[in-house]
Amino acid sequence: MKKTTLCYMEKDNQYLMLHRIKKERDANKDKWIGIGGHFEEGETPEECVLREVKEETGLTLTSFRLRGLIDFVSDRWEREWMYLFTADEFAKEVPDHGRETSVPAEQEPVDGGGAVDGLPMTEPCDDLPDCDEGQLEWVDKDRIIELKLWEGDNIFLNLLDTRDEYFELKLVYEGEKLVEAVLDGEAMELFDICDDEGEPTGQTRERSVVHRYGTVHRTAHVWITRKNSEGTVDILLQKRSADKDSFPGCYDISSAGHIPAGCDWKESALRELAEELGIEAEPQDLEYAGKVRTQFKGAFHGQPFYNVEISAVYIYRKPVDESELALQNSEVESVRWMNLHACIRAVRENKMPNCLIPEELELLARYLGEIEERQNPELLIGKCGFYCGSCPTYVSGECAGCMEAHEAGDCYTRDCVLKRGLDYCGKCEGFPCDEIMTGEKVTVLDKNWLRWKRRLK
Repeated sequence: MKKTTLCYMEKDNQYLMLHRIKKERDANKDKWIGIGGHFEEGETPEECVLREVKEETGLTLTSFRLRGLIDFVSDRWEREWMYLFTADEFAKEVPDHGRETSVPAEQEPVDGGGAVDGLPMTEPCDDLPDCDEGQLEWVDKDRIIELKLWEGDNIFLNLLDTRDEYFELKLVYEGEKLVEAVLDGEAMELFDICDDEGEPTGQTRERSVVHRYGTVHRTAHVWITRKNSEGTVDILLQKRSADKDSFPGCYDISSAGHIPAGCDWKESALRELAEELGIEAEPQDLEYAGKVRTQFKGAFHGQPFYNVEISAVYIYRKPVDESELALQNSEVESVRWMNLHACIRAVRENKMPNCLIPEELELLARYLGEIEERQNPELLIGKCGFYCGSCPTYVSGECAGCMEAHEAGDCYTRDCVLKRGLDYCGKCEGFPCDEIMTGEKVTVLDKNWLRWKRRLK
């Protein structure tokens, strides 16, 4: 096993980065890294980092400290321990003040680092030297995610920005793919990086990095439903724990969770049901309702939070007694039943703390409406004469009647309603006519329901 140092020098919210493009036989070929290199015989981490920075940049560190130890494990390269430093002061030349300016060799690694008092920091960015390892460049911290890095570097760069204490991080790679990350003895969550359709790209990213930079990833959502005494649908909502890293104390989907790297949608949905609510379901118990894309940008606990996820939505219809659920206290504070359409209204009008997406609730309502219509079509025919489960206005719980909606510019029936002075299309003797069966302007009427309606005439 070899030992190296790696230093990130900071100035004006930038890091000095080295683009490794000059050596062919290089584990870091074409990647961007900090400044550092291998230990020489008898060197301490502090002596090594001082020498490497001087050799590669021409600068002398005057204020620096050890931040962590990185255990780099690869199936292609020799195992490596990297002593990770940051430096916020450095000079082109160290003036001779008649005293020792190097860091004591006997200094403990955990508390290592040093500061040389009284040495002026010069501006080194205007005339960076030519480096035989690659190209030196000052890079804005927010832009570093755009560079070609080892994926694990994003983890420790995030840690450098969000925590002050020393850490130890193990990173395991298969080829270029990060397959394991362990921080201070605890496994970290890795997600598949996905395209806009939710398909894995073959690379992974750690959870906190995903949520900092808005990386597209996958989640699985399970809605527990039941029929109430009025014949409509109730959904089970969970209230998120107050300790959650996002949306604490908010009402959420019955059960939901991220999909770990290498896992599939339904496998994760079943696992989350068991972990969060204690429900041991079988694959055949889940009905697939569709996919939704969610995007949110904000902050929690003083840290940026940018979430972009593709979610598979499932329905669970088996009887559930909420009083007998085994809630995962770290995730779920409580659960409650709520009428689906009342929930849609409450979310749209912001009448309860929640992190629900109206589009997903409407997807749920449309899916459940389609199922019920096939079983008994008359159940969902509204007063207007239409199949309500296919009407966005009805689904949102805000039905104002077709004429009012038409006058507001939000009509879901045909213009001939106005021309003929009808209250709604279903009042026409010819309904459903050939025109409405084939016309492009029909936006919500379900064709299957129209065909069924025609057969009754």
